[in-house]
Amino acid sequence: MDQLRIDITDGRLSTHGFELRTRLVDDGTEVRLVPLSQTVSDPAVLYTRLLADAADPVAFLEAVEPVEPVEPVDGPDSAVFRISLDPHGHVSTSRQQNTALTVHAQWEDPPQSFLADARIPVSTVLLERALRIRGALVTRTDRNFLVGSAPDGTPLLVKDARSHLNGMPAVHAAERKDIARALLARTDVAVPAGTAFDRTADPTEAFELLERLGAVVVKPVDGDKGRGVTVGVTDPGGLREAWDLALHETRAGVLVEEIRSGEEVRVLVIDGRARAAARRIPPHVTGDGERTIRELVNAKNARRQESFFLHGKSIALTRHRLRLLADAGLTPLSVLERGRRYELDVTGNVRTGAEAVDATDTIDPSYLRIAERAVAAVPGLRVAGVDLIGTDLASPAAAGDHVVIELNPNPGLGIHAGAQAGRPRDVAGAIADAVLDVHRPALASPPPHPRIASAETRRPAGPQVPAIDATSHTLLARSFASRGFTIDPIAEDAFFAYRGSRTHGVWNALTDRSSPAAVFALRNPNAAHELLTRVGVPVFPGRGFTRADRGSAHTYAARWGQVAVHGGSLRPLLVDPASPAAFAAAWDAATSSATFPGMRVTRGPAGRIRRILLAHGEVLAVVEENGGVTADEHVLGIARAAVEALPGLDLAEVVLASTDEGDAVLHIRADPDLLDFSDETSGAREDLADRVVALHLRTSS
Repeated sequence: MDQLRIDITDGRLSTHGFELRTRLVDDGTEVRLVPLSQTVSDPAVLYTRLLADAADPVAFLEAVEPVEPVEPVDGPDSAVFRISLDPHGHVSTSRQQNTALTVHAQWEDPPQSFLADARIPVSTVLLERALRIRGALVTRTDRNFLVGSAPDGTPLLVKDARSHLNGMPAVHAAERKDIARALLARTDVAVPAGTAFDRTADPTEAFELLERLGAVVVKPVDGDKGRGVTVGVTDPGGLREAWDLALHETRAGVLVEEIRSGEEVRVLVIDGRARAAARRIPPHVTGDGERTIRELVNAKNARRQESFFLHGKSIALTRHRLRLLADAGLTPLSVLERGRRYELDVTGNVRTGAEAVDATDTIDPSYLRIAERAVAAVPGLRVAGVDLIGTDLASPAAAGDHVVIELNPNPGLGIHAGAQAGRPRDVAGAIADAVLDVHRPALASPPPHPRIASAETRRPAGPQVPAIDATSHTLLARSFASRGFTIDPIAEDAFFAYRGSRTHGVWNALTDRSSPAAVFALRNPNAAHELLTRVGVPVFPGRGFTRADRGSAHTYAARWGQVAVHGGSLRPLLVDPASPAAFAAAWDAATSSATFPGMRVTRGPAGRIRRILLAHGEVLAVVEENGGVTADEHVLGIARAAVEALPGLDLAEVVLASTDEGDAVLHIRADPDLLDFSDETSGAREDLADRVVALHLRTSS
């Protein structure tokens, strides 16, 4: 049995250990699979094992159909599964159906219906419509970026639900579950018992935690949308499996927390006010006495594919869910008796199969207030989804009967606008109103007990700090401290600064004025290319690829003597494509740092390279890589235009290089290293940091 495997990838069928017997049918081909080894005694056991190993469990569950062996005229047929192929030889699944779906905007007055492309993220579709209704001029680029202007002409850039409303330090603090837990706990917001582990940590302590708590949830500390999360781990084998899954999805570490029983709710908070709440009902099926669990799940997935809000959010029978089935004495091929409800998981993420029910008016208001306090615990966080669990959401919250699980600074809007039951909420309209109120200052929300700046983060009055101790964020911390701010370090590379009612955040060189939409655009070289070229900023000629396209990218690159390989936010790697090994190494290095699948190959620079540091549109420093430090006004104008093409980019490094046609932008970095733009004396570095902070405070007032 261990040698048997069935995989379906992008509609292509691959098998190992089976004989394939095919016959033509009216709409394609039927493939019957016969195990080459006759050691299979129970097809349900085999099906479960093959499903657990499948690369795409949703496609497997739908396409691989168990069959009872039959006795054909020409001899016994010992096939155990069959798969239908379309006339082109591809596996047919419901995910290949029409993606133009109707959206019923029941929250609009009067209610409207419109067609939308289900391949575009729900939040992007809803916000694009809401912004346009309010008079904004926006264009969608690279699938989920909205760029344009408010009715008063103020430039706008939005990605999903990310905008200038949340500063990057707040986003970082909320997305890093270990940091968020600490900020919540110190403001007396209840969180589950648990421990965060470094990515390289020995999981021994996690096993001890499991023994003490009995049942745990394991998740990446920097994950989102349910990726890498396993709920209901109760044994060492399950913990090891969950730990490995979380490690695969993280760059920072793993969080192991206690399981809290009760009702789960997501509350959306915008500018300090809870605007909507939705309960998430875990994925489940209800038996009819005839269909198998497999058939019931497939039927639900087919209905989800027809819903704009649930399209692409199929229920997958993962290894963990198969383990839960086995614990209940069931398999995917079991038939549930009529009326029996079986929960496939205890997790409530809509992306992984849960269903949303509006609860804004049915949960006790105390939980809305808790959500508002949770968001206020992170300075600069104006829009976030708050996940809570309570034992009785209809009754007032009391100590010990609820916890806040997570903060999400990029909340999905479909859970509220497209709730499967209850009243749909116009949450996109509420965010659009906040986005277009462009002159409103960010809320100040200092914690009640900020920590005092340490000696390492205060600027000394006498001798300069040794240069070896300097980083961008420590230089900025010293500059804030010299102006009377209290420095509150929340991580090795991040801090909040408080003075009176004002709060500022810094993460590396990203500040609370750094818009997540602009920062994330620069992490995707193809999105950045679109945003620059739409306003005429000169860029290097090239082409976009995905991570899997290394072969085609190398073929494309061979036309030039030197190319730049772009991936993620790091500076592109220059390589001669005449060496396939060198190109492969550069490609792999670029993909390892990329957070998006988009890659780009451009022509390499033909002449000098200049790096220009800008803060709030002002040029602070210019470095020429051959040792010079000059740049004419034309070059500086290109740098300024590049920053203006990405609204919300407050501090940036623009790399320009010469081409045969003139100077062009090679790269933009949203998180520049200030040490690269001053000499090695700490005085010069601190002077540069002072200029950055002075501009920041001036533009924030």
